[in-house]
Amino acid sequence: MSESRASKAHAWMLGISVAVVVIMAAVLFGQVRLIAQQNHNLMIDNQNLEIEVDQLRSQLQSEANRVAARLDRGMPLASTNGNRLNINEQLEGPLIGALVRQVQNERPLIQLRGLKGLTQVQPEGHRREIFAPIVVPAVIPTLRDERLRLWAMNVLRQYASYAAAAAPTVLETSDATRWDRTITSIRDARSMDPKCDYMPLLIRHVKHSNDDWKATLKNLQHSFTDQEVLVAYEGALDQASDENLQRRYAGVVRYLKDRPPAGALQPPRDVDEYIQEEGATKSE
Repeated sequence: MSESRASKAHAWMLGISVAVVVIMAAVLFGQVRLIAQQNHNLMIDNQNLEIEVDQLRSQLQSEANRVAARLDRGMPLASTNGNRLNINEQLEGPLIGALVRQVQNERPLIQLRGLKGLTQVQPEGHRREIFAPIVVPAVIPTLRDERLRLWAMNVLRQYASYAAAAAPTVLETSDATRWDRTITSIRDARSMDPKCDYMPLLIRHVKHSNDDWKATLKNLQHSFTDQEVLVAYEGALDQASDENLQRRYAGVVRYLKDRPPAGALQPPRDVDEYIQEEGATKSE
């Protein structure tokens, strides 16, 4: 009797186990079908999204081609006040290419429009490195035209260290008669190339500054090292042909060489004394 009951219990347990397995299989099958359906829907959505993206890219390309063609006809980029434009990255290439062609045009008006356009289309981050080899060489020659130089500098400042090739021309074309332009050009050039040689510009400023010569000396001493100021005046002395200028520069050189070190008890002599001594020596 006990064996019969045990047999029935085993059969009952087996039946329950089979039922659980069947139910779990059904649930799993349902989940698989649901996941498959979801994957299928996602695939359809992705395909639709890709189609929309391709259509958008095509529209952007058409718009870029339309604007580039307008620029190639010599028209300005936009009738704005020069503010930066929010340009899609896909449009940057065609627009910058067309603006560079404007800058390379022979007519100053078209060149000016190209430079203004380049100040409005400003690549971000690493993209500046991508466009610099195209933009910078095209802009450099316009630095020699005073009508274009301001806008050319605005473009080059955007590219900063990527515009190192422009640093020599920035210094060469600077107005050396004005201190503000001289020091700004040096700062701009050093931001492009920290190793640039700005001493020729300092020498030109010493020779041609519109300021009083003492103001010129003071400006240089305020912004450059004693050694740099000394080299600038030595260079001006070497190039001077006027006797009065030679005497002045020689006196300043002696003054700079003879200045007491900072913190010394000995009061510094006035630069005029050195110039007078230089004149007395020459008259003897």
